[in-house]
Amino acid sequence: MPSDEFPSSADILGGKDAGQPVLSRVEKLINGCDLLGAGLEIGPSYNPVVPKKSGYCVDTLDHADAAQLREKYRNHDIDLSMIEEVTFVWHGEPLDELTQKRDYYDWIIASHVIEHTTDLISFLIQCEKMLKVGGILSLAVPDHRFCFDIFRPASSCGEVVQAFLEKRRTHSAAAIFDHFSLAAMKNGNLAWSKESVGDYALIHETIHHAQAVLESTQMSGEYMDIHNWRFTPASFRLIMTDLLALRYTRMAVKSFSPTSGFEFFCQLEKRSAIDGMHGQSQSRLELLLEAAQESRLLA
Repeated sequence: MPSDEFPSSADILGGKDAGQPVLSRVEKLINGCDLLGAGLEIGPSYNPVVPKKSGYCVDTLDHADAAQLREKYRNHDIDLSMIEEVTFVWHGEPLDELTQKRDYYDWIIASHVIEHTTDLISFLIQCEKMLKVGGILSLAVPDHRFCFDIFRPASSCGEVVQAFLEKRRTHSAAAIFDHFSLAAMKNGNLAWSKESVGDYALIHETIHHAQAVLESTQMSGEYMDIHNWRFTPASFRLIMTDLLALRYTRMAVKSFSPTSGFEFFCQLEKRSAIDGMHGQSQSRLELLLEAAQESRLLA
């Protein structure tokens, strides 16, 4: 979950997406999900996308139980009644082992979760195990060009593969150092839209804060939560295309909503072992060129 240095996704998300009058943020997240079936929402905190009280057949998974979440947000301007009972409390174990659900869920929703994972491929595999064939993993993902990750480059497939081969359970020293040394604001905000104007400023003016955090983390051995991965819309789809081609995952991009505000949305579908390689709408070169064009924009 996010460190105390930075807000959770729920802290900086607000209402409907700017510039997308047709679909609301919730509608983009539930796009393609069979809400009559069984679902899992990962990290709903105090802002569930698909609330249990609305009658949906949904399990929830979070880093704390409901009582702990209410205590955490008690002194914040938060409607504590939105916090629902948590089905599964995560303590670092594989998600499928925690839920004991295999080929069970019709959909999984994870808003601003994937960028925090230490091992992205293992996260995908765990979700894949819990989903039925044809099931949907629906993601809201920050576009690193429009949040405090602006000065960190987009992640590559090679970095994702390396984390998987190393079976990382904690973030690398490089990722922790860069997270704190390069974190920035625009016009005093940690997240913004393409249309936002204002000046950039580093959150920590000197590099010594990053060094101190890294040294403290190394001495304590404690997990430090950060934005580990950075994506633009095309770079994310490229990584998913490559992981599918390399057979690291059976999750394929089914639908996609471009960046609105500071986030984009993507639905991944669990394919069968037979057809997992088919149905990619864009070539690697097309996605590389699109990602390169995106990276030229200092928003």
